[in-house]
Amino acid sequence: MRCRDGSNCTGQRLSNHKTRFILARRWLNFLSVRTLGTQSADKKLLLVLTDGQPADIDVKDERLLIEDAKEAVRELDHQGIFTYCINLDAAADAYVADNFSKRYTVIDNIARLPEQLPKLFMALTR
Repeated sequence: MRCRDGSNCTGQRLSNHKTRFILARRWLNFLSVRTLGTQSADKKLLLVLTDGQPADIDVKDERLLIEDAKEAVRELDHQGIFTYCINLDAAADAYVADNFSKRYTVIDNIARLPEQLPKLFMALTR
């Protein structure tokens, strides 16, 4: 959680607004496999909505984060969970394919999200 002033609401300033990506990614995979993995369905879809490329306060090498995200997608694929990314960063084409191959959409204006999300969901669940 981040307050309006960019702090984490405890008075501690966040470093470049970065998150604990690797920890969040591993938790997401655990929950996805635990919930979606136990469902009997023809198609299991995990939509990842993000505002930018992976970042972590403890990791200096961006390639490590990209490889970690790519591994997360592979792990979910092996569990039969189709992962698709919706990225809200206008510059996402430069990096998002490294993580999601061709399984992504860039919506560079968040105001278009309510209009685009149902169309995208319908296309992905056919």
